[in-house]
Amino acid sequence: MNQYVVWVEFGVAREHRPSFSQLVRANAVASLRNEAGFRRFDVLTSASGDGSDVALYEVYDSEAAFVSTSRAITIANLPLRRRK
Repeated sequence: MNQYVVWVEFGVAREHRPSFSQLVRANAVASLRNEAGFRRFDVLTSASGDGSDVALYEVYDSEAAFVSTSRAITIANLPLRRRK
């Protein structure tokens, strides 16, 4: 079976870090508990930086499992800006 991996990198403004951290970790726990085919959700921050750089690492059983989640729709509709 081929797994499907999603890797997302972004920055979080200093004033939003505490609430963001709490919310994203709660979302990770709920997603693992409630979404079929969702196997791993890691929230990573840079140890050498100021904590504003965040990466999410998500593992699904398959691309179909990812597409079946609301997360696929949410990510597709985010107003993302590329880093320079």
